Amino acid sequence: MNIITGTSAAGTVHERNQLADVAVIMCPYGASTLLPRALGSVLLQKCTRWHLYLVNNGGDREALEDMLRLYRPVFGHRLSVINSDERLLPGEAAGRALGFVQEEFIVLHDDNETWDVNFLCDTINFLTDKDGIGFCGVVTDFFQVSEICEGLDVRQIERSSVRHDPGALDYISLIGGNSFPAVCFLFRRSALRSANFPEGFFPDAGDRNFICGLMAAGDIGVISQLLATHHIVTEGNISVEKQSIRDKEKFRKTLLRNGMLRESLNKDPGLRSALQIILDPVENMNREVEALRHHFDTRFREAKEQKDDGAMSGLQVQIQDLAHQQQHMLHLMQVALRDIDQIRIVSTWQKRFLMPVYWVWRAAVPVRRGIARLRGRV
Repeated sequence: MNIITGTSAAGTVHERNQLADVAVIMCPYGASTLLPRALGSVLLQKCTRWHLYLVNNGGDREALEDMLRLYRPVFGHRLSVINSDERLLPGEAAGRALGFVQEEFIVLHDDNETWDVNFLCDTINFLTDKDGIGFCGVVTDFFQVSEICEGLDVRQIERSSVRHDPGALDYISLIGGNSFPAVCFLFRRSALRSANFPEGFFPDAGDRNFICGLMAAGDIGVISQLLATHHIVTEGNISVEKQSIRDKEKFRKTLLRNGMLRESLNKDPGLRSALQIILDPVENMNREVEALRHHFDTRFREAKEQKDDGAMSGLQVQIQDLAHQQQHMLHLMQVALRDIDQIRIVSTWQKRFLMPVYWVWRAAVPVRRGIARLRGRV
């Protein structure tokens, strides 16, 4: 059974629709370790015309409510919690929120992802501008961060930036395998009708099949700014249940992809020739990459066999020492960045809460000066 909280009254739903432009869908497994970071990412957006649909994907409801109790005064009517009794595939969990979505735009924000504070402002402005009316969605450049999560400790081990060609996404590049995470992609709700996906199933918005289906409604624009961060979190011990969920998701996507292709080929057999024209260059490129990898493996193996064990041992020790030092510095930097991020969130909330007091204090300047004169201090 699904229960939605935070928008139970009809008047509240009407008020929500009047204020929100974009639906943010997040599907955590209960009170996950990284959920506070994701909630802070949404709350710190400069654009406030959003509504967060939080789908509790089979997790502990009481633990999640205990975590959200701190955030509800800040969210107000901009938060709806949808509880699922069982753990679903990510696409199915996101699909549970679609029945409640009334906003013009949709974006999926995983519980371990983050945004720049300008993400919603810039993407919404792009699609509402006169030059962006014909686009069905917009994608931004993004950072890709690899992290290791061990209990409550999260360590960053690698960080890089991923950029798209400016202008609009290329259809052929998407078919060839170019993809992106859902957190950097905002699209129109009206374009979903053209994607033709099964009822109740909402694939990863960064999935290539979803993007190609959505492009039937229009092009996808590109904002050449790093406005999102895709966190690839590796857990110390992956449970059997989590591995099973991943296997089921992969299997479901394979069936979905095969069904879409089968339907298209049955409707138009001529697409087989077009598909072959597209896939031949991709297959040739894969063979060249495999040959290059084999060449490097061979050269590396030869160099390893010819090395002087005595001469290399000292160099290896130095390299290992440098690697340990770098890892230690990286860990210290990650701890500092995490503390700074927490300070930034707390200071932002304090500034918002104290703003009325600040304005009253400024407005009372003439009165305070008069009192000072009466006391002889001026």
